[in-house]
Amino acid sequence: MSNAEKNAARSTSASAAALLMLILLSDPLQALLFACPAPVLTTIGQHFGSSAGLFGVQMIMSTPGLGIILAGWPAGRLVQRFGALRMQAFALPIYALCGAAGLVVDSLGALLLSRLLQGCATACIASSALTLVAERGAQSQARLLSWQAALGALAGLLILPLAGWLGETQGWRAPFGIYLLALLLWLVALPWLIRAPALQYRPKDAEPNHSLLHLWPLLLAVVVIFSAIFMRATLQPFVLADVGLTRPIEQAWVLTLDCLVNALGALTFAFVVRRISPQRCLHLCLLILGAGDILLCASSLPMLLAGICISTAAAGFAGPCLAHMVLNRAGPALRRTASGLMFTAIYLGDFINPVLTGPLRQLFGIHGVFVAVGVLCIAGGAVGAVRKRWSPT
Repeated sequence: MSNAEKNAARSTSASAAALLMLILLSDPLQALLFACPAPVLTTIGQHFGSSAGLFGVQMIMSTPGLGIILAGWPAGRLVQRFGALRMQAFALPIYALCGAAGLVVDSLGALLLSRLLQGCATACIASSALTLVAERGAQSQARLLSWQAALGALAGLLILPLAGWLGETQGWRAPFGIYLLALLLWLVALPWLIRAPALQYRPKDAEPNHSLLHLWPLLLAVVVIFSAIFMRATLQPFVLADVGLTRPIEQAWVLTLDCLVNALGALTFAFVVRRISPQRCLHLCLLILGAGDILLCASSLPMLLAGICISTAAAGFAGPCLAHMVLNRAGPALRRTASGLMFTAIYLGDFINPVLTGPLRQLFGIHGVFVAVGVLCIAGGAVGAVRKRWSPT
């Protein structure tokens, strides 16, 4: 092999490695979005005093999700217009700098604005990464989606204690410096990002002949399923307290277990989807999620922990499963826009979770909510499985 061929092979390998890095680190960047400020929220509230209030502090965690909801569809359109790699080159430094704004800003309004813009940048990063995944074959898609979700769960596990330690030793601003890691990722990948070819944009390509309307049932399912998943994260501390786990360190250990089981559930998807269809995977996921939610109303700690593990594994499984289904349902012409809408649907589920579960909580209490949602998940999985079984197609 000549030197020119060796150099070309090395360049191709380096380009493939950079591309894989951009794909796999999408979910960890989403995890950082919420993990970095979480341990210092109380300290931030104390710093800003009465001008912040409880609502203002809560919005520090909520505004990035709102940014993703608002920017999801435009992000998909921008990926359609400019290409996934060029959008990564544009969005990664915005993510890093808006996230690191917490190191210097000294007003709550400026901090919330930076968090909102960081959420918008995250929508572009996530949509671009999902588009890059969609360009692979079906088996590679499933594998990459599983690894993405697993790395996101593990990133939350690692960053939470790091952010807590930085907040404890260096003050509340220090955890926001973690976002500068995205700038390092951008600098490492920049030689390949700037060489990405521009798409030959044609308006008729931006508006495919078939409409996005055929995706709405699946996107609605994403909203509802993720609302159920986020419900568990919100109400789980209360059911833990009911069985005597009230100390922060005890709940932190359960959160650690959450992250590990979530990662295992995500990795399982790539194995299972090789044996049964994605639709069957989703039906199975709903049945398992429902069973786990019902166990969360148990009065004994072992049964409660079993329920947490079961429902968390199903939650980890659901992310790559639904993303795989959205990409396959959208097809090549729509996958860029569908990628953005996928993340809008996920975070919309988080936002409407109180609206959907609030009335149930008023009627049945916290334990009753888990039973009701569990029964609905099992019913949805069973009905879907029966319809698929008897469908003429």
